[in-house]
Amino acid sequence: MRIRVEDIPVGGQEIEAGLETTWAREAVQEAMDAAPTTLSARFRLALADRKTDVAVRLVVHAEADGLCDRCGEEVHRGVDLDTDLVYQPEPTSVSEEEIELGEDDLDVGWYRDGHLSLPDILMEAVALELPSRVLCTDEEACEARTRAMLAAASEGGAGHPAFAALKNLKN
Repeated sequence: MRIRVEDIPVGGQEIEAGLETTWAREAVQEAMDAAPTTLSARFRLALADRKTDVAVRLVVHAEADGLCDRCGEEVHRGVDLDTDLVYQPEPTSVSEEEIELGEDDLDVGWYRDGHLSLPDILMEAVALELPSRVLCTDEEACEARTRAMLAAASEGGAGHPAFAALKNLKN
């Protein structure tokens, strides 16, 4: 869903999305690398001081099932996010001069052709909120399963099924 910045009302605009909203579901699925089982997202768009800057308040709750990166067990993950974002028009010309960015500039997103892409905003916000690795919540049980897989692999056992295809590879 793309929103024309010039069409955002002076008083702002709210947009809600859930599991039934295809673009939101697909954006969260891309970010979480799994189909969401729960999703609610609320965008509050408002023009900032400069009429080209857009302030976005994003509140998201999403959940999905996935696999632990260590032991391969199924895990349930969730994201609860409440953030304020700022979007400006993408610069039209790129100077060869070095541009120094201030700390506030690092929190600015860009939009193109006068349109904000809500799926892109949602996907990026959820992806940045997630941990870099998916791990079991029960660390002790995860560690025991991982040790058992490593022991089986070192004894020539099956090991983790994801590595079965590598067993017959030769140099």
